[in-house]
Amino acid sequence: MGISDATLSYITADSTNFPSSVKISARLGNGGAFVLPLNVDVNFYDGDPASGGIFIGATKTTKDIQPGEYENVSVTWNNTTTGVHNVFAVADGSNKITECSRNNNIANASFTFIDSSIINLPDLTLTPSDIVIISPNLVDGQSAIINATIHNIGTLGSTNVDVAFYDGDPANGGTLIGATTVPGVGAGATAMASVVWNTYGQSGRNYIHVVIDPQNLIVELNKNNNASLVAIDVAVPTKPDLAITISDINVSNANPKAGEILLVDATIHNLGTVVSNVEVSLYDGDPAAGGTLIMQKTNTPIIQSGGTAALSFEINTLGLSGNHVYYIYIDPNNKIDEVNETNNTASVSTTISLTNLNLTISTDKTDYTADEVMQIATNISNLAATGRTESLEIKITDPFGSAVASLITDQQVTLDANENKTFSTTWNTGNIYSGDYKVVALLNETGVVVARAEKQFTISSIKSVASKISADKMSYKANETVTVSGTVQNTAANIILSNLTAKVTLLNANGTVIYTSNNTIPTLTPGQLIQQKSYWNTGGNPQGSYNVRLEVFDGSNLLSISTASFTITGTTASAQGINGSISATPNIVYAGSDISIGYTVTNSGNEDIPNLRIKILIVDPLTQMVKAEITDQQAVAKGASIVVLGLNNVATSALIPGTYIAILQVATDAMTEFKTLSKANFEVKTGLEITKSISDATNLLVWVNKKCDLLPGILNMSCLCDDSRNYIQTDLLEKALKDAGVNYHIVYNKNDFQQEIRNPSYTDYMILGDKYLLDSNFADELREDVFAGKGIISSLYVKYGGLGAPVSGALWLSYLLFSQHTIDLTSSPIAAANSFLAYGKAVSVTALSGATVAGRIRTIHSPAVVLNDYGQGRSVYYAFDLLETLNEQNYENLANMIKNSILYVHRPLIDNSSFLSYQFVPVNVKIKSLGGVFDLQVKETYPAGFRIYDPETNQFIADNPWTKTLNIEANETKNFQYFAITPDTQGLYALNTEIGFLEDGTYKTYTDLAVNITVAGVDKTVLADDIISTLRALRVNIIDKLTVNLAIQYIEKVKNRDKQGNSKSICQENILDMLTAINKIILVTSCDTTHVRLMMDTLLHSYENEYYFW
Repeated sequence: MGISDATLSYITADSTNFPSSVKISARLGNGGAFVLPLNVDVNFYDGDPASGGIFIGATKTTKDIQPGEYENVSVTWNNTTTGVHNVFAVADGSNKITECSRNNNIANASFTFIDSSIINLPDLTLTPSDIVIISPNLVDGQSAIINATIHNIGTLGSTNVDVAFYDGDPANGGTLIGATTVPGVGAGATAMASVVWNTYGQSGRNYIHVVIDPQNLIVELNKNNNASLVAIDVAVPTKPDLAITISDINVSNANPKAGEILLVDATIHNLGTVVSNVEVSLYDGDPAAGGTLIMQKTNTPIIQSGGTAALSFEINTLGLSGNHVYYIYIDPNNKIDEVNETNNTASVSTTISLTNLNLTISTDKTDYTADEVMQIATNISNLAATGRTESLEIKITDPFGSAVASLITDQQVTLDANENKTFSTTWNTGNIYSGDYKVVALLNETGVVVARAEKQFTISSIKSVASKISADKMSYKANETVTVSGTVQNTAANIILSNLTAKVTLLNANGTVIYTSNNTIPTLTPGQLIQQKSYWNTGGNPQGSYNVRLEVFDGSNLLSISTASFTITGTTASAQGINGSISATPNIVYAGSDISIGYTVTNSGNEDIPNLRIKILIVDPLTQMVKAEITDQQAVAKGASIVVLGLNNVATSALIPGTYIAILQVATDAMTEFKTLSKANFEVKTGLEITKSISDATNLLVWVNKKCDLLPGILNMSCLCDDSRNYIQTDLLEKALKDAGVNYHIVYNKNDFQQEIRNPSYTDYMILGDKYLLDSNFADELREDVFAGKGIISSLYVKYGGLGAPVSGALWLSYLLFSQHTIDLTSSPIAAANSFLAYGKAVSVTALSGATVAGRIRTIHSPAVVLNDYGQGRSVYYAFDLLETLNEQNYENLANMIKNSILYVHRPLIDNSSFLSYQFVPVNVKIKSLGGVFDLQVKETYPAGFRIYDPETNQFIADNPWTKTLNIEANETKNFQYFAITPDTQGLYALNTEIGFLEDGTYKTYTDLAVNITVAGVDKTVLADDIISTLRALRVNIIDKLTVNLAIQYIEKVKNRDKQGNSKSICQENILDMLTAINKIILVTSCDTTHVRLMMDTLLHSYENEYYFW
């Protein structure tokens, strides 16, 4: 931030009331970069305060003074004495203000005070209101008039009053604008002083100072009121301003002799913005009063702001004796929008003197023909009192002054005083073109043309042309083009013929005009021959003799005519005029599909064809072998067409992949060979086998719930970090899951796993390790997922639900010593009988009733692998660390066991047509190549309300339609899989798939497929009522009845809560209440509660799904 700077200047004294008082004023300005605050102290002294000056008075500023602004302050000095006083003003004498400089805080001025009632003197004065600038709205570069009214308030008049005008304070380097002298100002009178101000370069704020008697030559009562100022803003120009004055025009000779070349030089000023392409005209006389335009030039280069451009004009003064005023006119056509249009003209005067010569020329006639002799007489008179010698030139010119012939070039003629001479000469018109001409005589004196005379005459001609016409052949067929060639030659000697019309007319044997063509010949010089062609198609015109005629017209005057003839033969002879087209649809067909051949035949000939034989050939272009042939016969009348579409199909099963040609041929009974009319290409490609179905996909959620023995700090692509900064190797696990052909998602954090339990996309679970136990409600939710049909594979982990439900079929007893154990497997659904070493942690468990032991730990004969059914779901439990055991040596055996375990616990999708809301629907598009390589585009379009999940990227899809590209090699099969999440609205929905193949840079549609999905939805209120009714209908004992009633109360709470609205927090409360109700029902032992528990699981899952997608 800048600081302010107080500056004092311009001390004045108003002695109107002297000697009783004098008003002392000073100007306090701000020369700094920051605002000067109000209340700045200003003290006035009679004499220098540093040398004992007497204090007069003090005042303060009354406003904030912005940078560059000022305020006038004043005090009244009472009882002022007569004489000379040196008045000082001091700003901020106590140094309260922080400033740039304090050297400008003091100013002084000397005044002489005289009692006007005693002394008789003038007193010249003016105020800001006496200064008027015309015009007030100035633009940089424009001139303005400054008027100042001078007042004499004294008692004595004053003469020869000098007045000076400045831009800026003259005491501080202000620039003198101009000065003038007022002849006299009487006592009590006023007078006007004026100057012209050129504002060029003065854009911005200007302070105009006017000073009376700047040299102090006049003795006055008061010298301190002799100056004043006004501020005016000069705008920056926004348009060009072209200007010229008389001083900008110079002539080479102010008094040239007639015949001399006069140069007029002009300097153009641009007082505004840059401009180019400035037109400048030179006039003889004022253009506004009918002055004659001599010439116009254009200054193409840019004229910068403040720049100039110089142009020069050349005037031949021959015959222009007398006084002339030449005007320079800038932008005469007003093409340039300027700030000021009134400064575009200036003029200069010249006087051209007489030559005292008289020259005349005459001819014997005014009209001649080609090759005729012209008689020319030239008369010269010397009107001067002295003799002279001239050079005579005689020439023939066209109307524009260009020389056609030179008769006399430099004949010396000596003339005495007042002598007259006549010269005779001849000229032959020869082959000069007809038209208007002039014979011109010129007299040169000392290299200057001093006299000129001319005589106009005309050369006439007779127009004549020769023409010829012919056809390119003697005989034509139907629908054949006849080329008619014609020549036209100008046989006149001296005329250029223009705008002739060459008319070609064709007539049949009856003399009827059947075609005309008019061609314009713009110019034709003497002897010139041009060729023109016309084209006419015989079409369906009947056979016979035809005539063609060429006529050449000059306007309506026929100059020449010529004729020729030819014949037209019939269509039957050659099928000329029979046209056709053939199509093969589609143009790309896949092997095994038929291709449809269609054709059109049109008789554009000149007669009916009663029996047209038609043949269609399918040809291999590589071998030229005919692969198939179709024949047909049709009667085709003249001008008629036959269209055959969709009746001729060609099987492609016998065609190897490649390009083939379908050829359309015809023949008449008079023809021995078929004529080819049209061809169409088509391509046979190897195909695709595509199916779309709702598949039974496995989507596995894996929780790595363990530590490994890798040292901290070791990290590579096959190791991932759990939440305790331990490192877990999962590369072999992921390889095994990929080899099993399942979709999977691995989490390493308990919270992540608990969150994903509510994701309905997962069909099965895998827990590896027992580092953390699930929170009780999530353990219960996992238990109910398994009970409702999902599968679970766990290694070491056995805790499922707060009631210790036997999901795994194994009861944990203790951890085993050592980290290596031999596992003996028996033959089971997950593995054949074999043995292997297990590494890492192992536990001792006992198998629950109903569970199957599929392997044991050899040393203690404790179950190592337990298979169990729980509700509608299944589980596989490993009592050893499966992830630690899986290694390169036993990979094949354990990977196969993992695959079989997934197959064992996964419940296949039974009903693939009806689904509940928020249910994940696995969709699979299977694409098999039957031999070719394909770049495919799969475009999936799904209804509003559905969400699409891509297991390949583990992301939901935002695009609709969703597009993916696939490359399929020959005989390869690929599956395009995704999950569709059903909406909460019941109905029948279609998932549409469009398969396209890449060809020539664009995808072309191969096929469209769709699967329909019925969303049954879940009406939670209805389902809750059904659950309550089912619970009440259970036949249970008294103790279980109390438990069932407690469960009903929780269901009622869920039902009532739903009536209040829906939110994520309400979903969470409903989930917890449903789990509580289910846990109550699990305690019921006096009847089978499986059916109602599954109903409760359905309602629970609906809230879980809502919560997950909230």
